[in-house]
Amino acid sequence: MELKPIGLEISKAPTSSSTTSNPPESPAFPPYEEPPKGISILQNRLVLNPGITGLNYFASLIHVVLVMFSHTVTTTLQPLILLDPHSFNIDKRTSGVVLAKLMLVQTVVKILVTPFIGHLIDKLGRRTVIFSGAAICCFGYLLVPFQTSVFPGYVFSKVLVANGGNIMNLTPLNADYIHDSTKGKATGISLALGSAGQFLGTLFVAMLLSMKFTLPAMHVITGLTILGVASVNLLGVKGGKYYMNERRNTEDGIERMPKEKVMKRLKEGFKVLCKNGWLLISLTINTLARADYYLVTIIFALYVKSYDETTEDSVESNHLITKYQNLYFGLSLVGNLIYGQILDKINALKIIIPTMGTAIMAYFLGGFADAKDSSLLLTLILFAGMSMPGMLNAGNYLAIKNYPPAMRGVLGSLISIIGIAGYLFLSTVGGYLFDHWGRSAPFWVFACMLTASLTGVLIIATRGKLFKEVKSEKELVKAQDSEDEVITGSASSSI
Repeated sequence: MELKPIGLEISKAPTSSSTTSNPPESPAFPPYEEPPKGISILQNRLVLNPGITGLNYFASLIHVVLVMFSHTVTTTLQPLILLDPHSFNIDKRTSGVVLAKLMLVQTVVKILVTPFIGHLIDKLGRRTVIFSGAAICCFGYLLVPFQTSVFPGYVFSKVLVANGGNIMNLTPLNADYIHDSTKGKATGISLALGSAGQFLGTLFVAMLLSMKFTLPAMHVITGLTILGVASVNLLGVKGGKYYMNERRNTEDGIERMPKEKVMKRLKEGFKVLCKNGWLLISLTINTLARADYYLVTIIFALYVKSYDETTEDSVESNHLITKYQNLYFGLSLVGNLIYGQILDKINALKIIIPTMGTAIMAYFLGGFADAKDSSLLLTLILFAGMSMPGMLNAGNYLAIKNYPPAMRGVLGSLISIIGIAGYLFLSTVGGYLFDHWGRSAPFWVFACMLTASLTGVLIIATRGKLFKEVKSEKELVKAQDSEDEVITGSASSSI
């Protein structure tokens, strides 16, 4: 006979007329249940939730690539078009402050809009929200060639692009589709493809630069590309409100109430966030990841461009910026694949703490760079590119593993809103110091942010007894493995 308890596979044994009895009943032996459908990726079994197909999951991966592609292209093009002599041509001496003001406006609008996005994601369904985000993003890109000033014209376009991308980014397809048992691997795969999207974004910009497209034309091409790919990809995204059927989270006492008001849902989500140490750590990492992304794309571009004196210097700098970013995102791609494969097996804190320490060293050293082709800048890119993926993998893994199913949209919005604070702080303070203190100031500011965050993570983990919690989970897994071995032996002997 064939026995298939969840998480345990027993090969079919030959039967005979003399052996017909079933294995003895055991309280520890779970009744047979239909396991979630699984697909094999990278020689590991990736388990999907019931009702989710391989096509749905593939569409979710394309969605991740597209979101990060859009974000990378727009943040790469932003400093280039602002400093371009044929576009807005802002003064390099005040470029940090101009970008800080631009980011401030975008951030304030994001903070005001994001809570409603989270509510609508759960209420309207994933497909509707993703298409709306792609359309808004595309419209923002298409408006750029018609803008003649930074404020308010270009700012308005950027607000549309940023919020359209934010709408797509907040849609929790990965959390919807992946079974809890393999969310670590799925997180790694998702983040690796996100890095691939970033890598493709910088390659895309480099390709358009080499083809001598104007910067406004690049925005039009990008907008149409995003809308086209998103529309086709939506054919594979699961429709309907399937996520409403997931079991309620009895531990936190949270039930799905579709008619709740937005602020009430946010208040409940904030309570869940404050009570869960793992989610607080995820929030910390999310904040750092946003700030790091701002550094690697916008501040890094400003740093390189600050050395330009001629048009030839500007062209050379544009290509150097894309080379640096390609290296960073290439390392992130490899790192995400590696970290994602081990998160299900080890304590996430063992990844977070050392990678934070490495990133502190990288940005501290980067602050001493004195040329756009300095070896210290290359050192920063290498170490940050290897360490930040570990932090981001662990943070996202902790988030999707600890989200109550009925509040994924709301909690994702909350973490995004608070995480924007890191983006806002670094863009305003870093931009001001860039102009008035020195080119390297933002790198040192971020090194200080990382140091403070590492201290906070250690305090949360210690006071919340998260080290012990992880140890207990490991002991539980070992005990379950031993129990399974006993059950397997008993079943085999009975058969």
